[in-house]
Amino acid sequence: MTRGTGPVAEPRGIQSLFDDDDDARRFMSRDECTALAARVLKFTAGGGQTNLNIRSTWDGELRWAKNRPTVTGDRRDNMVQIARIIRGATGNVNTNQTDDESLKAAVAAAERILTHFPESPEDIPDPPTKHTYPETRIWSKGTYDQAPAARGEIVHRLVEPTRAKGMVSAGYLSVAAAGNAYIDSQGRSLYAPQTYAECSITVRDPKGAGSGWAGASSYDWARFDAAAIAAVAR
Repeated sequence: MTRGTGPVAEPRGIQSLFDDDDDARRFMSRDECTALAARVLKFTAGGGQTNLNIRSTWDGELRWAKNRPTVTGDRRDNMVQIARIIRGATGNVNTNQTDDESLKAAVAAAERILTHFPESPEDIPDPPTKHTYPETRIWSKGTYDQAPAARGEIVHRLVEPTRAKGMVSAGYLSVAAAGNAYIDSQGRSLYAPQTYAECSITVRDPKGAGSGWAGASSYDWARFDAAAIAAVAR
């Protein structure tokens, strides 16, 4: 996981936290998830079935208070859930480490766990059947391409009208993207990328006698109107 946080003086001065080459791949692709699953399956022993849920995420945020940014950050993480099922007994282990040694240890831990549960023949998974799954529509390239500097510009458009009216604002803006995969030893493989964005702002008068709030969330940042959100809060 990669993280960068710290105070910033002005929204317009925010710089990218990552080099361009590093920023190009924010989460695991379908092929990378498939390759990771193949490595996990290589470490299994004793037959049975293995189910993998992989969630690879990136999110970027910018928080501000008293009309000034306070924290900006980009985070990345991978979470792998490994389920080993043998004769109806199940052992589950989660890990965010994807090197071979860690994956091998996670598989071994799942196999140790299932030995503590009784076998349950009625819970033995059925043979896989073919299904047709619809394409997801929760992806926005505009959300995915949102850079830290662009987030600073958006916050500037939220804050400046508030400052001009002599009011004080605080708020939060975040964008996120993820690759979600389900892969099992029976040959099933699903992958769905997604994006998510949210923005909210609270405005108070200088005497603290009144306040207003507005916010929005969507998978597509293009659906947001920063000026309209700020106007509702004021």
